[in-house]
Amino acid sequence: MRYLFYVLLVGYGVVWLGLLVHCICRRRFFPILGDERKTRWLWLASFVFVNPLMTLLYLVFGAFKSPAARPKPWSSAVVVSGLAVIGVLGFVVNFPGLTHLWMEPLVGHSGADGKPIFHAEAARIEAENRTESTSAVTSGDNTRFACRRIVIVNENHDGLLRMVADDLAGRLADLPHVEQVAVYGGGRFPPDGQLAPDVYVRLRLQETSTTNLPYARQLKATLVTAAGLVPWASRAGYIDHRNPPLLRFDWQETLHHKSSTTGYESQKHSMAAKNIAEHIGGELEKSFSQWRDKFGPMPELPAAFHGTFRPAELPGPLRELGPQKLFSYFGLLKHNESFWRLEVRGGAAQALKQIRSKLAAQGWRDLMSSLSDEEGPSVLMQKGDVRIKIFRPFRREPTGVWIFKRADEEKPRPITLYAHYQQRLSDKELAAALEKLFSQPAQLETLAIFEHMFDQTQRQRFINLLEQHGSSQPSALMRLAEHYEARKQTEKARRALERVKALLWSAENRDAFQGRIRSLAEKLGDEKLADRPPDPALFEEVGFIKVSQNSPPTAREVGLDEPVGVYQTGPGGEPAVLTLRVVPSDGSGAGRPYKLKHMCTKPNIRSWGSDQGDTAPNGRWRATHVEHDMDGLSIHCKAVALEAKDRFRIFIGVGRMPADDIEDVEPSGS
Repeated sequence: MRYLFYVLLVGYGVVWLGLLVHCICRRRFFPILGDERKTRWLWLASFVFVNPLMTLLYLVFGAFKSPAARPKPWSSAVVVSGLAVIGVLGFVVNFPGLTHLWMEPLVGHSGADGKPIFHAEAARIEAENRTESTSAVTSGDNTRFACRRIVIVNENHDGLLRMVADDLAGRLADLPHVEQVAVYGGGRFPPDGQLAPDVYVRLRLQETSTTNLPYARQLKATLVTAAGLVPWASRAGYIDHRNPPLLRFDWQETLHHKSSTTGYESQKHSMAAKNIAEHIGGELEKSFSQWRDKFGPMPELPAAFHGTFRPAELPGPLRELGPQKLFSYFGLLKHNESFWRLEVRGGAAQALKQIRSKLAAQGWRDLMSSLSDEEGPSVLMQKGDVRIKIFRPFRREPTGVWIFKRADEEKPRPITLYAHYQQRLSDKELAAALEKLFSQPAQLETLAIFEHMFDQTQRQRFINLLEQHGSSQPSALMRLAEHYEARKQTEKARRALERVKALLWSAENRDAFQGRIRSLAEKLGDEKLADRPPDPALFEEVGFIKVSQNSPPTAREVGLDEPVGVYQTGPGGEPAVLTLRVVPSDGSGAGRPYKLKHMCTKPNIRSWGSDQGDTAPNGRWRATHVEHDMDGLSIHCKAVALEAKDRFRIFIGVGRMPADDIEDVEPSGS
């Protein structure tokens, strides 16, 4: 593609130059304007535009058309009108042949609303991306990762950045558990009063340089991408039992992009933007997938867990600084979450000390102050259910070391601070919201996430539910084991911990439990318990399906992301566990809304993969997998979507799997 365009451009240049010489040397012309002299000047003027269509018109009517031919009444009007129309459109329309060649690097590529009028590409790009990235996370025992609603904010008014954001939005929207992605430009955020996003992604074009030749562009750009639970983070953090159990993360990447594009693009640098978005999206997807697998997604919660929007107003000492409100939303366990931008003169720490003193005089309580570092100070104040954190944002450098940029001492500039305002649910409102988790069909996993917020009565009800229904969930059993140990019920704690270890053979995030397992084993006086393999009999006790060479076919009905464990004991007594689960697809391929994930676990060995499946003749999704790594057995597995939404039947057979067995085998209990 690249060399083809070069050949075409050089070829056209040779033809254009040859015809220009022909026009200069020719004595007589087909009399388009009735006068040969005027006709000559008309054609010479057309060559100035270096336009392929004008060159073609000259070839037909100037070079090939006989000067002796008698022009028809309409021919002169058609040629002159055509030249005029092409002359105008060649300045504003980007289309090969119609655009003046020297205007191609400059011609507009977008409609009035910033979106392309049409999109087409016949080009090739050679790109090189170099990145520097950092990531910091803060988590607890029951932390969950939320990414249903994502907002992308462009901090520059730039066409390249807009295309990157639009393409990135499409890629993020295809990720599992993502329901909505919105893009806002020019540093703007969504309108006030909305439900707060789960993830903020900020894009900033730090620097750019271009070399534009006709149908050949070179681009150098540096983009900074930041993603997090909040758009700006402070160095100091404060967490109590009222904080939502969300993974707090600060992800930043600096991308140095260099590319050369040869060919036709209806939008300037559209292929470079796609390349940049593909890279950023891939890195975000990698981190999101890692966090989702490790911590699990935040489940759907009752409406009472999200506050009712209440307008926010800063106290007087902050209003005196002329704050600029950036956004104001409501969110998880919050009636309001707002950000303001402030500017102060002099030292940031000194300004925060004065603000703290003025707020304290108005009844605000100092929860946490970090004023020793002039470059990253912060103050957290509380009054009733409202908290305000005023801080100077930091920038994490790729080295992982905290580095701050000092203002020019010779030319002092205003220092930017941010005010993070939160109005949380009251104690009564929080208790009522937590009660909703018990009033509806109780989900132990969801209850466990919010256990640290329970009062004494709610905690005992939770423990009772764990004892009744928590036998198949690692997190529920782990909490139950810790509860038994705290009450000195040692044997119950030991038994529950053994079951946890068995269940973790089918868990993708089993490493997240290792610290708690070791700690509990030490408290029970048996440190080796943490490393000792579980008794194979426990696998069947926790619901795994035992298979052997002569096992009959079996099936189990499950929900989305609900595991099915299959185990076998080898000749030496070593267990092998195959885990199957149906999860949302990554969006690739029509008729493939799910995929079948499989994981084989042996002592010190784990392997995994997935099958996208296809659509059966009855229109339902299906997928198959054959596992050959079960100590000589071939386990044939098949998953079929049922009529009920997100319900599936998983068939397991040894040796061979007839196509219709899945319909004939009744599901066994879990």
